[in-house]
Amino acid sequence: MFDKRLFGKRLTLAIEGSGMSKREVARAVGISRFTLGRYCKGRRLPKTEVLVGLMTALNASGDYLLGNI
Repeated sequence: MFDKRLFGKRLTLAIEGSGMSKREVARAVGISRFTLGRYCKGRRLPKTEVLVGLMTALNASGDYLLGNI
């Protein structure tokens, strides 16, 4: 089981480091800003296809975002 809060913290850091706004990230991935906000606050984990979209948009590894490394 993955820690949603750790995922949220790492996702937020990845967004800040990307130079993209949350709006731009949400558009790139095809999700709403509301949904992205829930991920960033550690309230939800994304489905696999959304996680892959986040990894691609943010140039971040899934292992990093999910707290495996």
